[in-house]
Amino acid sequence: MKKIIATLFIVLMLQSGYSAVNALQIDDKPEPGVRFECPWVNLRQTERDAKIRYHKKLIFDNGLAVSLDKKTFKQDYRGVLQDKRGDRHYKLITNENVNETADNYLQGYFKEYTDSSILRTYSVQPKKDVLHVYNYYADGRLAYIEDILGHYPGFPYIVRRYNEKGKLVLITYFENEDIRYLYNQKGKFKGYWYKGKLYNRKGNVKLSS
Repeated sequence: MKKIIATLFIVLMLQSGYSAVNALQIDDKPEPGVRFECPWVNLRQTERDAKIRYHKKLIFDNGLAVSLDKKTFKQDYRGVLQDKRGDRHYKLITNENVNETADNYLQGYFKEYTDSSILRTYSVQPKKDVLHVYNYYADGRLAYIEDILGHYPGFPYIVRRYNEKGKLVLITYFENEDIRYLYNQKGKFKGYWYKGKLYNRKGNVKLSS
C-alpha cells in the first residue's frame, strides 16, 4: 500500500513539471559573454546546486530510492535472471541490426575499437510491459533491471536501476529527451546528462558517448 501511495504521489509531483525550480529566487545571474549549447554550463553554481537539490528532494523525500529484498527479488524476477532467448537476441542485434521483434524492443551497447566492435550488454523491453527494461550481458546473464515511473514514454519520468541482487544502484530523472539528472542510492549527485555527455556539479564533462 505504501508503495502505491508513493508512486501516485510522484506522478502528481511530476505533473507539476519544473515549477519548484522556477519559483526559486536566484540573486546572482549568469555572467554575460560566450553562451554554450549545454544549458548546464551556462548556469552559475548556485543555480546548478538549486536544481540538484530540487530533483533530489523530488525523488528521495517520497521513498522511491529503496533497494529490494534480495530473496524477494530472486523470487519475483527468477524468470528473467537469464535471457531465455539470449542466443536469438544476440544474433538479431549483432548480425542483423534488429532493434524490435513482435514481443520486445531491443538495444545493443557496444565497445568500439578501431576496426571492430564487441557487444557488451543489451536491453530487452517487453511491449506488454514497457515500464520494465531488462539489461543483459552478451552471454545472456542479467546485468540490471530498470523500472520506470511517471509519464513515460512522455516526459518527465524516473528510472530506477537495480543490479542482479536487487540493490538500487542508480536513479535518473528524465526531464526531456536531452536532459537527465543522475543520483546514486544514497542521494549523491552523479551527473547531468545532456545530448550524449555527462557533466558534473561544476559543469565539467565527465563522460562522452
